[in-house]
Amino acid sequence: MLFGLASLPLMGQQNQGLDTWAQRRGVSVFTPHGVPTKFTPDTSLSTSLSQLQQGLENSGYGVLGYREYVFVVLPNERLVRDLGADYFENLRAARQAATDEALSDVGATGRLTADGRAELSGMVLDGVNAEPVIGAVIKVGDGGTTTDATGRYRLQLAPGITEMTVSYVGYADAQRRFNLRGNGTLNIELLESAQTLDEVVVTGRSADANVSQTIAGISSLDLKQLERSATLLGEADVVRGLLLNPGVTTVGEGATGFNVRGGEVDQNLLLQDEIVLFNASHALGFFSTFNADMVRAVDLYKGGVPPEYSARLASALQVDMRDGNREQTRWSLTAGPVTGRGTLEGPLKKGRSSYIVGVRSSYVNWLLNLVNIPEVQRTRAFFLDGNARLSFRMGESDGLILSAYGSTDDFVYDDTFGFNYYTRAGQATYNKSLGGDNSASFTVVASDYFSEQQDRQGLDAATLSTGVAYLKAKAAFRLKPSDELGIDAGLQAQRITVQRGDRTPFNEASLVSPLALDDQQGLESYAYADANWELSDRFSVVAGARLSHYRQLGPGTVNTYGDSGPSAGELIDSTVYADGETIYSETNLDPRLSLRFKVGTDASLKLGYSRSTQYINQIFNGDSPTPSSQYQLTTTHIPSFRAHSASLGLFRNFRDDTWETSAEVYYRYIDRLWDYRDFANLAANPTLETEILVGEGRAYGAELSLKRTRGDWYGWLSYTYSRTERQVPGINRGRFYPSNFDQPHNARLVLNYDISMRASLNANFTYSTGRPTTAPITNYRVSNGLIVPVFSERNQVRIPDYHRLDLALTVGRGYDQTRKVQTKWTLSVYNVYGRKNAFSVYYTQSADQANVANRLALLGSVFPSLTLTLSPT
Repeated sequence: MLFGLASLPLMGQQNQGLDTWAQRRGVSVFTPHGVPTKFTPDTSLSTSLSQLQQGLENSGYGVLGYREYVFVVLPNERLVRDLGADYFENLRAARQAATDEALSDVGATGRLTADGRAELSGMVLDGVNAEPVIGAVIKVGDGGTTTDATGRYRLQLAPGITEMTVSYVGYADAQRRFNLRGNGTLNIELLESAQTLDEVVVTGRSADANVSQTIAGISSLDLKQLERSATLLGEADVVRGLLLNPGVTTVGEGATGFNVRGGEVDQNLLLQDEIVLFNASHALGFFSTFNADMVRAVDLYKGGVPPEYSARLASALQVDMRDGNREQTRWSLTAGPVTGRGTLEGPLKKGRSSYIVGVRSSYVNWLLNLVNIPEVQRTRAFFLDGNARLSFRMGESDGLILSAYGSTDDFVYDDTFGFNYYTRAGQATYNKSLGGDNSASFTVVASDYFSEQQDRQGLDAATLSTGVAYLKAKAAFRLKPSDELGIDAGLQAQRITVQRGDRTPFNEASLVSPLALDDQQGLESYAYADANWELSDRFSVVAGARLSHYRQLGPGTVNTYGDSGPSAGELIDSTVYADGETIYSETNLDPRLSLRFKVGTDASLKLGYSRSTQYINQIFNGDSPTPSSQYQLTTTHIPSFRAHSASLGLFRNFRDDTWETSAEVYYRYIDRLWDYRDFANLAANPTLETEILVGEGRAYGAELSLKRTRGDWYGWLSYTYSRTERQVPGINRGRFYPSNFDQPHNARLVLNYDISMRASLNANFTYSTGRPTTAPITNYRVSNGLIVPVFSERNQVRIPDYHRLDLALTVGRGYDQTRKVQTKWTLSVYNVYGRKNAFSVYYTQSADQANVANRLALLGSVFPSLTLTLSPT
């Protein structure tokens, strides 16, 4: 228990590298009442330690010296029990040894550059798993540099006695003093700054990133926060974590994918490293395919999407997977009510190469069998996914990564219908340092997504198969011509094959005739460049462009229609194209610009514009796509999507970045999109263009956010007002109408309370306006007595609003270092007050032939879960 506290900035680096406990409180010294603590700012660490030791003599409290700060950790007997009797002595000895370390020589004597300077290069590595630390700051005197995407650095220095400081958020500063004799190599290892209390928050961004970074609309997922968040049936889920951010929504539980600023599900580019995922959902949307234990970083670009990720209109989700531990073998096992996962990692050659393997699986059938409903008891659900990654360090400037990913899902409801789908993907990436802060990477990716829908009963029982396969090659370059200018550039080409739909009889009793549509072939190539230019301390600009060229390739058949176009269905002629022949092509230049102007030191104004073109879209005409929803390439009659996006935001931090606030408005004009005519036939349709109507759209809104990053209580509150509308000739008499994903009001509240260093409490509340739907508004009777419903115009009625509260209690591992296995328990309650949120509303006729609305709630009750995680000490 803490009795009092006081702040002591010792070397002008307050709030860097503190452990979670101290960082949440924003303090650097903890002292009990009645203990004299007289300090002067800028006092040396050793002097402050001496003062504290004198003040605490015979008080029963211990003092821990840590980096540029002093902590009073209490009481002594607890420290001895939890951290070990020799802990403080070992720490003191280690610090003294570092101080007294003999001055070492670096570089070969006499080997200098032409201007008489010495070139110092090397890598900055994580001291535990030897992973590269990207963006570490290296300071030498008044100069310095940062590490590149491979963790490498390069400096030109004068020979002689050199003092270097290496720092990165979440790690303890590494200080080196050496005699630089000539060109040489020096690798630096950083240790997590919270090893003293065995808990740390490591982030990939600075504390004032929302103010200082030039591009607006970036949401970075805190993986530590994700572990503590309330979850559905105990599974930490990346996509559900993203849904707590402003501007990110979903149509409900069980929906595949997510929507960003009113965009459709397929308007998000989903990247796992460089692997494009066409279906990122398990169990029909209840879980995502990202294994949280394998993830290193998650960034969602909602606006100002970098040109290399701008192949979709709404957003880009970049999920970076982590390397294995290069120093020691580690494992973890997590078990929840319906899912379990495990990871194993370690060195192949210590310090040089590593492996990591992660597997997840579901075992939900036991729970379904407990439900006293025969249809549910005859339902089966299963998913399995796995990640494997090999990382090799090849010399001082080269690296190779080989990774593979696979997933499979199987779902059958009451033996009446089901889905079966899988993804197989592999990636090889070669990283190369080009000297200085310049680097290059070369990647090859192959992937195959296959889906099968089964209608298992009746005379029309059938299996419908669809899929997407692609092969991608990419070369990316990161250049740093000067301290003020950084350039990202690259080339990419990918060949895409779309299986449009094969229908076969499900069994011998089926009367369905087999149908196999020709596959579609497409080749998409692009070059991109993006420059980040710091014009001054206040003003910065990011400008870039993506030049893309798309070709639809044969074999294929193109129909010719009358003057009214394909939607009229007047077929005149057709043309057959041979294998590899160009059927259709187009070229687009998509520019983008982001500006940032700092107002003082803790506020900035940001403006952004971008244009995007999308050549592949998903075909579905319902509440949400299903795993069997086919993909469609741009063709002669089915155009690509194209949009212009603009945003303006004000970002302000308070109290040394403890509070973050933002207000952002955005507008997206889609000058080319398409929708479907009423009662469209989309499945395995050889003339799909006759079901499509081409029009335009718009999306606009405002996002407000208030976030507290430190303290016993921390979290955020956000509100989003957004509209997304379409105008398509032939629908709603040519007037603007809401899209399927138009949800004007969205609010999110996330609260975390650190009960102690081991335990934390999390609460999440979500509210959103009900999405639009089309409903019958009256009936009429035809001459034969049949009652026919009369529907409203498209999407003119809304289903009930959505709201939900989730709670979670996490008890982390203890500090008894003698235990070989540590445990972590998470008790989670999803949908605390049992809200029956509507996934959709369907209509039936009552006995008096009135239209009756029926609410379909997929998760209409409370879902508690208890999850256990085991890992070695």
